[in-house]
Amino acid sequence: ALDTILDIVSGPPFQRLGFDARVNGPITATFTDGYTSTTVVSAQLAIEPTGHPLPGELAATGAFDATYTHKDGSVVLRRLLVQLPSSQVEASGLLGVHPMSRPTGINVDFHSTNLGDFDTLLRDLGVSSYGRSGVAALPVHLAGQGDFHGTWSNSVLYPHLAGSLKTTQIAVEMLPAKPTPNAPPAPPQAVHWDSIEATGSYSAQRVVVDHALLHRGPAEIALEGSLDATPPQSRIAEPTFDDNSTLHLHLRAAHVPMDDLLPLLSQSIPVSGTLDTEFRADGKVNALGGSGSADLTTGIAYGEPVARLHVQGSLTNNLLHLTAVSASSPAGSLTASG
Repeated sequence: ALDTILDIVSGPPFQRLGFDARVNGPITATFTDGYTSTTVVSAQLAIEPTGHPLPGELAATGAFDATYTHKDGSVVLRRLLVQLPSSQVEASGLLGVHPMSRPTGINVDFHSTNLGDFDTLLRDLGVSSYGRSGVAALPVHLAGQGDFHGTWSNSVLYPHLAGSLKTTQIAVEMLPAKPTPNAPPAPPQAVHWDSIEATGSYSAQRVVVDHALLHRGPAEIALEGSLDATPPQSRIAEPTFDDNSTLHLHLRAAHVPMDDLLPLLSQSIPVSGTLDTEFRADGKVNALGGSGSADLTTGIAYGEPVARLHVQGSLTNNLLHLTAVSASSPAGSLTASG
């Protein structure tokens, strides 16, 4: 049983991962002249449910075929397949395990229609946010399906993940802007999307979005960019993603309802309508600069109908330059700059 194996090789809280599984098959270990450095261990195991799950455990099936060589501290993973009630994970490649800083190169395919399959695992890993733990702490809520195809490289301790993601019927939590610079952060706001397609990469130092496309009804947002972590202040510290991180972003949005954006501003602005915008942003998160334009159509601003509002400008050192502003309504028209 997987639980028995974890009792032997792991300590709390990693002795129960929420999966009802047992392994069955040959494991062969060889070594020469008593030298552990020559140890080679091969395993070809089938994974199946025990039939006697603990409360909360989900039935797991699959296969594990791999060889560990002690000399280079690596596992050649020919195939790992784990099938859960609503999810499937498949992987193959080279896994560096001894020490865990050894190079790793794993191909990963992931499919799920319910991230709740991993709730116990995420709780054991200590995933928590805003008083929530496990799958509830994730910044995404999946009601459709999600698929990821990519690679895990660098090492187990410091992974570099890269690949493509496709999801349907997903809600993504966004952090609203602070009403004032010193105000406490507001809780995340969930924004629902019919589909998201993205390619990119993640590491402890950098997040890159090569391309992302988000759809919700007629609304569409396309973006690409990168976020570089703030360098550590000492040799033993880790890079962090915070207000001092460096952002490069190019965003294009079409047919986006203002009602979807206003909750993210932490301010009540009496404006409705449909927004089209394109802008670029660069610099520290807490002092961004950039330029772009926005068009609001068929809207209502402060109780007045607006046929069209166009704004174009740039932001530098907290100074907003409006190069062109124009608005038209049944009551008249307006042009401005400044």
